[in-house]
Amino acid sequence: MAPGASSIILSSLDVRCVVLPFRMRVSHSLASRDSAETLLVSVATPGGERGYGQALPRSYLTGETVEEAEDSIRNQWWPAIRALE
Repeated sequence: MAPGASSIILSSLDVRCVVLPFRMRVSHSLASRDSAETLLVSVATPGGERGYGQALPRSYLTGETVEEAEDSIRNQWWPAIRALE
């Protein structure tokens, strides 16, 4: 860690899949959808501070499904982040 930098301890992770309906169908050369399936991610410190993020996996674009992305966040990214403490 750089001199003067402080570390943040993260104590919890929450990942939720949310389906957001569109007012109208959206189509392009790769897909046609009437909703967006997104992952909302939050992390918290022991003191209760929270940070939020979002992931938009698209099998036709990123090559991963929502389920695979959630698994990756929980079982690869989260352990790697926790190991930095």
